[in-house]
Amino acid sequence: MNLSIPKKLNLLLTLILGIFFLEDGIRLMEKAMLHLSLSGAENLSAKNDVPVYFYWFGMLMDILIGLGFIVSVSLNQIKKHWLVDKIFYLSTLVSFILILIAVHVHVIPALSAALLPMTFKSMSTVFLVLLMIVVNYYLYRDETKSH
Repeated sequence: MNLSIPKKLNLLLTLILGIFFLEDGIRLMEKAMLHLSLSGAENLSAKNDVPVYFYWFGMLMDILIGLGFIVSVSLNQIKKHWLVDKIFYLSTLVSFILILIAVHVHVIPALSAALLPMTFKSMSTVFLVLLMIVVNYYLYRDETKSH
C-alpha cells in the first residue's frame, strides 16, 4: 500500500495518541485497584478533594479514547469506511476536551501529583499532547478531503 507522507504521519500520530491514552487509563486503573478493591479511587480522591466520579470518568475516557484511536488505525488499514471517520473524530473530540480538563487539573496546587497517571505535574506534556491532537486532526481532515 503506497501512502503519502501526511497519511503516514497521521497514522503514526493516531497510533501514538492511542497508546498514550490507553496507557494512561490503565495506569489510573492500577492506582484505583492498588488496595485490592474498587475503593482505591475513593481513597485517592478523598485525600485530594476530588469527587470520585471524576477519577472514574477520566480513567474510562482515557481507555475508550485510546481504544478508539487504535481501532481507527486498524480499520483504516483494512478498508476506508464511514465508521473509521466517526471513531476518529469522536476520539479526537473527546481527547481534546479531556486534555483541556487536564490543563485545569494540572494547575490546581492542592491536587497531589499521585492522583495523575504519570505521577507528576507537567504542563509541557499536556500541551504536547494537545498539539499532537490538533495536528493529527488537520492531517486526517486534509487527507479525507483529498480523496
